[in-house]
Amino acid sequence: MPARIDSMFKVNELQNITIHPGFDFTQGAQVMQIPATFGYLNPWRFGDKLFDLNADPQQMRPLHDSERAFHYAQAITGLMERHDAPPELYVRFELDMLTLEREMAFAEHWARQRPWTGKAYRCAHHGVEEALRFVLSAAKEQGITQDALLKHFPAGHSLAERDIFTLIDACFTGDRHKALVYQSRLLLRTE
Repeated sequence: MPARIDSMFKVNELQNITIHPGFDFTQGAQVMQIPATFGYLNPWRFGDKLFDLNADPQQMRPLHDSERAFHYAQAITGLMERHDAPPELYVRFELDMLTLEREMAFAEHWARQRPWTGKAYRCAHHGVEEALRFVLSAAKEQGITQDALLKHFPAGHSLAERDIFTLIDACFTGDRHKALVYQSRLLLRTE
């Protein structure tokens, strides 16, 4: 049965599959090609995830180094080529038109992003802010306002990792809940 890393596919998501001839690692076995539908795969959404593990072992202060990010993106592209990655994967992660200028524009775009300053709430660290933005975006898609979401906490509260999961538990169910928990764990660097 086809499954995502965090949930099963719904029947309607499997109605437009195609059969792919397979990859070198499938040893000739065909595989299902299922159209991607989840918005959090946009690589521009969360910025680069580069950290100095010696100076910042908790990964709380991301580095903003376009040249290093470009170098790693080139290395990733080379590994993808060696391992028979499908063309749409390069497009999904925007590795299809890789240039240093594009990476620098990406870094500039991310640097212009203002810190979240919602109504007397603070975030304990950058990962909490990223996860909060992600949950707020998902809530907006379901017609839940920022005020309705944050009413779970007193004014002046410093939002921490556990608060992100409290919001998800309070406002989402089913596959959407599972997907938000999974993505938030990635953003927060939790298990």
